[in-house]
Amino acid sequence: MPAEAVSGTWGAEAGEFYFQRGDSCDVFPNEFGVDVQRNIFVNDGYNKRIQIFTPAGVLKKIIRPPTGGITKGWPFHIYLHPTGNFIANYEGPRKFFYDAEGTFVKKADVRGRAFPSKEGFYIKVGYTRYDLYSPSGEFVRTYSERPPELGIVKKRMIGIRKYKVTVTYPDKEWVIVGGVYLGFARDAGGNLYSAGGREIIRYDDKGNEVARLLAPENKFEEVPPDVTVIVEYGSLVLAPNGDVYTWKRTEDRYSIIRWRWR
Repeated sequence: MPAEAVSGTWGAEAGEFYFQRGDSCDVFPNEFGVDVQRNIFVNDGYNKRIQIFTPAGVLKKIIRPPTGGITKGWPFHIYLHPTGNFIANYEGPRKFFYDAEGTFVKKADVRGRAFPSKEGFYIKVGYTRYDLYSPSGEFVRTYSERPPELGIVKKRMIGIRKYKVTVTYPDKEWVIVGGVYLGFARDAGGNLYSAGGREIIRYDDKGNEVARLLAPENKFEEVPPDVTVIVEYGSLVLAPNGDVYTWKRTEDRYSIIRWRWR
Protein backbone atom coordinates (compact mmCIF):
# COMPACT_ATOMS: atom_id res chain seq x y z
CA MET A 1 0.00 0.00 0.00
CA PRO A 2 1.22 3.54 -0.68
CA ALA A 3 2.22 6.04 1.97
CA GLU A 4 0.89 9.59 2.04
CA ALA A 5 3.68 12.08 1.24
CA VAL A 6 1.70 15.35 1.04
CA SER A 7 -1.84 16.18 2.09
CA GLY A 8 -3.98 19.31 2.18
CA THR A 9 -7.48 20.65 1.78
CA TRP A 10 -8.89 22.66 -1.11
CA GLY A 11 -8.30 26.42 -1.00
CA ALA A 12 -5.83 29.24 -1.63
CA GLU A 13 -3.98 29.38 1.70
CA ALA A 14 -0.44 28.04 2.11
CA GLY A 15 -0.52 24.25 1.97
CA GLU A 16 -3.98 24.20 0.34
CA PHE A 17 -4.74 23.46 -3.31
CA TYR A 18 -6.93 25.11 -5.92
CA PHE A 19 -10.19 23.41 -6.88
CA GLN A 20 -13.02 24.47 -9.16
CA ARG A 21 -15.85 22.31 -10.39
CA GLY A 22 -16.45 22.47 -14.14
CA ASP A 23 -19.15 21.33 -16.55
CA SER A 24 -16.81 19.07 -18.51
CA CYS A 25 -14.02 18.57 -15.96
CA ASP A 26 -12.84 19.81 -12.60
CA VAL A 27 -9.76 22.06 -12.26
CA PHE A 28 -7.12 21.19 -9.64
CA PRO A 29 -3.36 20.38 -9.59
CA ASN A 30 -2.74 17.68 -12.20
CA GLU A 31 1.04 17.92 -12.38
CA PHE A 32 3.83 17.59 -9.83
CA GLY A 33 7.47 16.53 -9.71
CA VAL A 34 9.99 15.03 -7.28
CA ASP A 35 13.62 16.15 -7.19
CA VAL A 36 16.78 14.23 -6.25
CA GLN A 37 16.35 15.27 -2.60
CA ARG A 38 12.78 13.86 -2.68
CA ASN A 39 11.25 17.33 -2.33
CA ILE A 40 7.82 17.45 -3.99
CA PHE A 41 6.94 20.31 -6.35
CA VAL A 42 3.17 20.71 -6.84
CA ASN A 43 2.06 22.80 -9.80
CA ASP A 44 -0.83 24.65 -8.12
CA GLY A 45 -1.45 26.50 -11.36
CA TYR A 46 -4.70 28.34 -10.84
CA ASN A 47 -3.45 29.65 -7.50
CA LYS A 48 -0.52 30.92 -9.66
CA ARG A 49 2.19 29.22 -7.64
CA ILE A 50 4.42 26.21 -7.16
CA GLN A 51 4.28 24.72 -3.68
CA ILE A 52 7.42 22.85 -2.60
CA PHE A 53 7.15 20.25 0.17
CA THR A 54 9.87 18.35 2.01
CA PRO A 55 10.00 14.52 1.84
CA ALA A 56 8.10 14.56 5.15
CA GLY A 57 5.28 16.60 3.58
CA VAL A 58 6.09 19.91 5.27
CA LEU A 59 5.57 23.04 3.16
CA LYS A 60 9.05 24.38 2.38
CA LYS A 61 8.57 27.23 -0.10
CA ILE A 62 6.03 28.87 -2.40
CA ILE A 63 7.21 30.09 -5.83
CA ARG A 64 5.19 32.74 -7.64
CA PRO A 65 5.55 34.25 -11.15
CA PRO A 66 8.58 36.54 -11.43
CA THR A 67 6.89 38.91 -13.84
CA GLY A 68 3.55 40.50 -14.70
CA GLY A 69 1.30 39.51 -17.57
CA ILE A 70 0.35 36.15 -16.03
CA THR A 71 -3.41 35.97 -16.47
CA LYS A 72 -4.18 32.40 -15.39
CA GLY A 73 -2.76 28.97 -14.85
CA TRP A 74 0.91 29.60 -13.96
CA PRO A 75 2.94 27.55 -14.56
CA PHE A 76 1.70 25.10 -17.19
CA HIS A 77 4.59 22.66 -16.62
CA ILE A 78 7.56 22.23 -14.32
CA TYR A 79 10.87 20.51 -15.15
CA LEU A 80 13.32 19.56 -12.37
CA HIS A 81 17.09 19.27 -12.84
CA PRO A 82 19.41 17.04 -10.75
CA THR A 83 21.22 20.16 -9.48
CA GLY A 84 18.00 21.38 -7.86
CA ASN A 85 17.43 24.04 -10.52
CA PHE A 86 14.10 23.94 -12.34
CA ILE A 87 12.02 25.44 -15.14
CA ALA A 88 8.51 26.85 -14.72
CA ASN A 89 6.96 26.88 -18.20
CA TYR A 90 4.20 29.37 -19.00
CA GLU A 91 2.04 29.36 -22.15
CA GLY A 92 3.88 29.29 -25.47
CA PRO A 93 7.65 29.63 -25.35
CA ARG A 94 8.08 31.34 -21.99
CA LYS A 95 10.39 29.34 -19.73
CA PHE A 96 11.43 30.73 -16.34
CA PHE A 97 14.65 29.25 -14.93
CA TYR A 98 15.13 29.03 -11.14
CA ASP A 99 18.12 28.00 -9.04
CA ALA A 100 18.11 25.34 -6.31
CA GLU A 101 16.99 27.92 -3.73
CA GLY A 102 13.91 28.81 -5.75
CA THR A 103 15.29 32.17 -6.88
CA PHE A 104 14.36 33.36 -10.38
CA VAL A 105 17.46 33.40 -12.62
CA LYS A 106 16.52 33.86 -16.27
CA LYS A 107 13.71 33.81 -18.81
CA ALA A 108 14.17 32.09 -22.17
CA ASP A 109 11.74 32.15 -25.06
CA VAL A 110 11.93 28.65 -26.49
CA ARG A 111 8.95 26.48 -27.33
CA GLY A 112 9.00 22.75 -26.62
CA ARG A 113 9.15 20.09 -23.93
CA ALA A 114 12.22 20.08 -21.67
CA PHE A 115 14.19 16.95 -20.78
CA PRO A 116 16.49 17.29 -17.74
CA SER A 117 19.91 15.66 -18.13
CA LYS A 118 23.38 15.80 -16.60
CA GLU A 119 24.34 18.49 -19.12
CA GLY A 120 21.34 20.71 -18.45
CA PHE A 121 17.92 20.85 -20.12
CA TYR A 122 17.41 19.48 -23.62
CA ILE A 123 14.42 21.24 -25.17
CA LYS A 124 12.80 19.53 -28.13
CA VAL A 125 12.00 22.32 -30.59
CA GLY A 126 11.39 20.22 -33.72
CA TYR A 127 10.83 16.65 -34.85
CA THR A 128 14.51 15.74 -34.37
CA ARG A 129 16.04 19.04 -33.15
CA TYR A 130 17.03 19.51 -29.50
CA ASP A 131 18.41 22.73 -28.01
CA LEU A 132 20.60 22.33 -24.93
CA TYR A 133 20.39 24.93 -22.15
CA SER A 134 22.46 25.02 -18.97
CA PRO A 135 20.64 24.47 -15.64
CA SER A 136 20.61 28.28 -15.24
CA GLY A 137 19.10 28.94 -18.68
CA GLU A 138 22.11 29.76 -20.87
CA PHE A 139 21.93 28.40 -24.42
CA VAL A 140 24.71 25.85 -25.06
CA ARG A 141 24.22 24.25 -28.48
CA THR A 142 21.78 22.61 -30.90
CA TYR A 143 21.54 18.90 -31.70
CA SER A 144 20.03 17.75 -34.99
CA GLU A 145 18.98 14.38 -33.56
CA ARG A 146 17.97 12.94 -30.22
CA PRO A 147 20.94 13.07 -27.80
CA PRO A 148 22.06 9.55 -26.72
CA GLU A 149 21.99 10.74 -23.09
CA LEU A 150 18.17 10.76 -23.30
CA GLY A 151 18.09 7.15 -24.51
CA ILE A 152 17.60 5.81 -28.04
CA VAL A 153 14.66 3.41 -28.44
CA LYS A 154 14.27 1.09 -31.43
CA LYS A 155 11.24 -1.19 -31.69
CA ARG A 156 10.62 -4.09 -34.06
CA MET A 157 7.47 -6.22 -34.30
CA ILE A 158 8.23 -9.94 -33.98
CA GLY A 159 4.70 -11.32 -33.55
CA ILE A 160 1.11 -10.42 -32.80
CA ARG A 161 1.32 -7.63 -30.21
CA LYS A 162 4.89 -8.72 -29.51
CA TYR A 163 7.93 -6.49 -29.95
CA LYS A 164 11.67 -6.57 -29.57
CA VAL A 165 12.73 -3.24 -28.08
CA THR A 166 16.32 -2.03 -27.81
CA VAL A 167 16.92 0.81 -25.35
CA THR A 168 20.40 2.31 -25.64
CA TYR A 169 22.17 4.82 -23.39
CA PRO A 170 25.84 5.82 -23.66
CA ASP A 171 26.78 3.47 -20.82
CA LYS A 172 24.34 0.57 -21.27
CA GLU A 173 21.87 -1.19 -23.57
CA TRP A 174 18.76 -3.23 -22.78
CA VAL A 175 16.91 -5.67 -25.05
CA ILE A 176 13.30 -6.22 -24.02
CA VAL A 177 10.78 -8.61 -25.58
CA GLY A 178 7.09 -8.19 -24.86
CA GLY A 179 4.01 -6.07 -25.49
CA VAL A 180 3.65 -2.41 -26.41
CA TYR A 181 5.66 0.02 -24.26
CA LEU A 182 4.74 3.68 -23.95
CA GLY A 183 8.12 5.09 -22.96
CA PHE A 184 11.30 4.42 -21.01
CA ALA A 185 13.12 6.21 -18.20
CA ARG A 186 15.99 5.61 -15.79
CA ASP A 187 16.35 6.48 -12.14
CA ALA A 188 19.47 8.02 -10.60
CA GLY A 189 20.85 4.55 -9.92
CA GLY A 190 20.69 3.63 -13.62
CA ASN A 191 17.75 1.21 -13.35
CA LEU A 192 15.40 1.07 -16.34
CA TYR A 193 11.61 1.43 -16.29
CA SER A 194 8.80 1.47 -18.80
CA ALA A 195 6.69 4.36 -17.59
CA GLY A 196 3.44 5.45 -19.14
CA GLY A 197 0.14 6.63 -17.74
CA ARG A 198 -1.14 4.35 -15.01
CA GLU A 199 1.53 1.64 -15.17
CA ILE A 200 5.26 1.38 -14.43
CA ILE A 201 7.41 -1.70 -15.11
CA ARG A 202 10.87 -2.19 -13.61
CA TYR A 203 13.57 -4.26 -15.41
CA ASP A 204 16.76 -5.98 -14.39
CA ASP A 205 20.09 -5.54 -16.21
CA LYS A 206 19.11 -8.19 -18.77
CA GLY A 207 15.79 -6.58 -19.70
CA ASN A 208 13.61 -8.98 -17.73
CA GLU A 209 10.58 -7.59 -15.92
CA VAL A 210 11.12 -7.78 -12.16
CA ALA A 211 8.18 -5.74 -10.86
CA ARG A 212 5.06 -3.96 -12.11
CA LEU A 213 2.93 -1.28 -10.47
CA LEU A 214 -0.60 -0.35 -11.54
CA ALA A 215 -2.31 2.78 -10.27
CA PRO A 216 -5.37 2.19 -8.06
CA GLU A 217 -8.81 2.29 -9.66
CA ASN A 218 -10.78 5.53 -9.62
CA LYS A 219 -14.19 5.48 -7.91
CA PHE A 220 -17.14 7.66 -8.88
CA GLU A 221 -20.77 7.85 -7.91
CA GLU A 222 -23.33 8.73 -10.58
CA VAL A 223 -26.36 10.68 -9.43
CA PRO A 224 -27.82 12.02 -12.71
CA PRO A 225 -27.07 14.53 -14.02
CA ASP A 226 -23.97 14.77 -11.79
CA VAL A 227 -20.99 12.50 -11.21
CA THR A 228 -19.39 12.68 -7.75
CA VAL A 229 -15.73 11.80 -7.21
CA ILE A 230 -15.28 9.30 -4.41
CA VAL A 231 -11.53 8.95 -5.05
CA GLU A 232 -9.46 9.65 -8.19
CA TYR A 233 -5.77 9.10 -8.97
CA GLY A 234 -3.41 10.66 -11.51
CA SER A 235 -0.72 9.18 -13.74
CA LEU A 236 2.25 7.53 -12.05
CA VAL A 237 5.42 9.59 -11.67
CA LEU A 238 8.88 8.01 -11.37
CA ALA A 239 11.13 9.84 -8.88
CA PRO A 240 14.93 10.04 -9.34
CA ASN A 241 15.48 7.48 -6.54
CA GLY A 242 13.05 5.01 -8.16
CA ASP A 243 10.07 5.62 -5.86
CA VAL A 244 6.71 6.04 -7.60
CA TYR A 245 4.23 8.82 -6.82
CA THR A 246 0.78 9.93 -7.94
CA TRP A 247 -1.80 12.51 -6.90
CA LYS A 248 -5.01 11.46 -5.18
CA ARG A 249 -8.15 13.52 -4.66
CA THR A 250 -11.45 13.17 -2.86
CA GLU A 251 -14.23 15.68 -2.27
CA ASP A 252 -12.40 16.92 0.83
CA ARG A 253 -8.66 16.53 0.22
CA TYR A 254 -5.81 16.51 -2.26
CA SER A 255 -2.71 14.43 -1.58
CA ILE A 256 0.45 12.99 -3.10
CA ILE A 257 1.03 9.31 -2.34
CA ARG A 258 4.20 7.23 -2.73
CA TRP A 259 5.18 3.59 -3.33
CA ARG A 260 8.61 2.06 -2.72
CA TRP A 261 9.84 -1.05 -4.51
CA ARG A 262 10.60 -4.00 -2.26
